[in-house]
Amino acid sequence: NIQIQNIGQEEASEKTVSLYIDEKQVSSATVNMAGQSLAKLALNFAVTDPGDKKCRVVIEDNPVTFDNEYFFTIKVAPTIRIVCISNS
Repeated sequence: NIQIQNIGQEEASEKTVSLYIDEKQVSSATVNMAGQSLAKLALNFAVTDPGDKKCRVVIEDNPVTFDNEYFFTIKVAPTIRIVCISNS
């Protein structure tokens, strides 16, 4: 889930928001926002390899480009294999 804020007075229409994991785009969405408003997006993705992943969210916002990327990491746990589940 991503929350974006438009602090400007003008409407931001048809802005693309993309999610990258290890430099590969894994999800994207388009958002329309009135001036002085918040938008919440749910970006769906799947990660299959365990370990630390370098992630970034990129928002298309021309001509201002210095604040268009947000960087973070996620730690993907290894797969847990369950052999047997029993009442006893």
